Amino acid sequence: MRMFLENDAWQLCPVRSTFSIMQLHEFRFLRPAVDSRVKLGDLALNKGGDGSPDFFTRYAYHGNPFDETTEEEEEEIMSNEIDGMLNVDKRQSYYDEDDDDDIADELKKDFVDEQTGEQPIFRRSSKTLSAQRIVRRQSYEIRGPIITNTTLMILRYFGKYMQMMNVLKPIAFDVLTYMSQLFDFYLFTVYSFFAVDRNDGNHFGLSPHITNTLDRISDSLFISQGVVTTPSDDVKVVQPCVSPLIDLSNANTLFGLSEREVAVESLVFLAQQFEFLQPHLESLIPSAKRAFLAQFSSQTVSRAFELRQPVYRGVADRAINIDKILHMMSQVKWDIKEIMSQHSPYVDVTVQEMTLFKERLQAAERRVPIPQTATDMMWRHCIRLVNRMFVEGFSSAKKCSNEGRALMQLDFQQFLVKLETLTNIRPIPDKQHVETYVKAYYIGENDLEQWLRNHKEYSTKQLQSLVTSGIGAHLSKKSKQRLLSVVDEIEKLKR
Repeated sequence: MRMFLENDAWQLCPVRSTFSIMQLHEFRFLRPAVDSRVKLGDLALNKGGDGSPDFFTRYAYHGNPFDETTEEEEEEIMSNEIDGMLNVDKRQSYYDEDDDDDIADELKKDFVDEQTGEQPIFRRSSKTLSAQRIVRRQSYEIRGPIITNTTLMILRYFGKYMQMMNVLKPIAFDVLTYMSQLFDFYLFTVYSFFAVDRNDGNHFGLSPHITNTLDRISDSLFISQGVVTTPSDDVKVVQPCVSPLIDLSNANTLFGLSEREVAVESLVFLAQQFEFLQPHLESLIPSAKRAFLAQFSSQTVSRAFELRQPVYRGVADRAINIDKILHMMSQVKWDIKEIMSQHSPYVDVTVQEMTLFKERLQAAERRVPIPQTATDMMWRHCIRLVNRMFVEGFSSAKKCSNEGRALMQLDFQQFLVKLETLTNIRPIPDKQHVETYVKAYYIGENDLEQWLRNHKEYSTKQLQSLVTSGIGAHLSKKSKQRLLSVVDEIEKLKR
């Protein structure tokens, strides 16, 4: 499995919109239980409903039950057609003709119509091109699940493992343990490949629950670098490394957004399938061991979706050139003596960066369908990052007049007007965070101390700026020192 993951291109595996793991050959034995809505363990193990010979008799002298293949069955899950499209024009909307070079050759030639068995004919027409952007999102919603070839392989292993559990009751719990390790391995790989900032080695915004899960997996499955192995480490393996063919540093592709999205969404799908199988897994293991399965499901499987946030946040964090804009903000003169009617140049640069982010996001959507939840998640974090940039830039002002504070408000309002034309995200994340900070420049001495104590969400530097560049610029040295000591006190409480 490590070899598969290290060589995985993290590309979308095209399956039908009606894909279900029950269509896989490995889960054929489970269909009677699913169809009759009973747990697998409640069915007779030895004979099928059609009177077929028992499991062990069939393979007593020849054959291997895990090597069986049924070409017709397996072929049913694969489909490169955009299911649900009613005509060629709608099918064409999946890939934008203007960006045809971004489509992998194998995906172009393998698109087969499920009804006729023929390859669809892609023709360029003005009607189709004008309708593409309208129907693209709808076509994504009816497409099959986002999975990779490796995800499909793991699902097949799940089916084989459950077959073992079904007929070899004494070792059923041991098999379940190995099955859980497969899921652990895949989850940790997606995390280590795509949820870690490769510049500084830190991860983004993981909850304590998923952090504890990742620590458990790391300790139990992987050999630590530089640590001498012991006999108990025989079950441990070297942590996989992402393929050098996966470029996670290219800004034009939003730092490998397509690969990141396919990886994390395939993990979420795998978790959903594990939850679907859980009642049947419970029926195959001793009742005394079911606590392990319940704990694994609640602490690991159900937490898989939490990796979406750090994976997509890793893209949004680098989508905007924050350092360049902050440098431009530091050059603005905020101690002006007259009211300005024109916003500052850095606002236009910020809007340009946001527009470029939108264009790159649309280009990525032409390569692989991106769930609306993922798009919204990236937009929200990108907006939140820029709004916090505004506060950081304003706090860098050495001197600020009343007219300068008015310019701050003008700049931010101009940004909001332009932003609303780029995205439908409402309400604007952290809008209040910026407006509250700018309004604090107008607070008098008597109210500023209480304001500082009530707004610990701002950094020490940002609070100090209010004291030194805001109302504090007109205070006595003693009063200013008193307010700065309040900021220091707040900083100590944060530690």
